[in-house]
This record gives sequence, C-alpha cells and structure tokens, in this order.
Amino acid sequence: MIPPEEIQVRVDGALQKVELEGYQDRNPAELSDGEKQRLAIAGILALQPEVLILDEPLAELDPASRHAICQLLATLKRERNLTISN
Repeated sequence: MIPPEEIQVRVDGALQKVELEGYQDRNPAELSDGEKQRLAIAGILALQPEVLILDEPLAELDPASRHAICQLLATLKRERNLTISN
C-alpha cells in the first residue's frame, strides 16, 4: 500500500545508509557476502520498522563495514528512537 515513488525513495535512502548506492541494478547473486549482508539490512530499513531484531548483523563484514554498520545502528537508534536487538 505504499506508492511506487515512495518505495523508490525508501530503497535509495536505505542503500545509501548501508553504502550501496548505485547498486540498484546489480544482481544480488553477484554481490560479495558482505555486500549481501548490507543489502539485507537495507531491505529491512526500507520498511522503516519501529523495532529491528538482528541475528549476527556483522557476520561476513570486513572491519570497516562492521564499524559503518555499528555507526548506522547507533544513529538510527538515536535519531528514529528505533528499538534494536541483536
């Protein structure tokens, strides 16, 4: 029940948050394991949940990507008052 233009805005914003902007047309099967992990997180963020439950959100990520995802989760918690559990 979300208008297509809103979906595109959400997807683009979520991909930007996980540092995958420009990946909209990439085949997920061709992504690295870390990119797939970040893509999964972006997919959930596009839904704009109030509660985020993560199971090993940092698995398959290199140290820099782990830091970026931790920073993102802290920002989401602070700015959106998002409940996060892992």
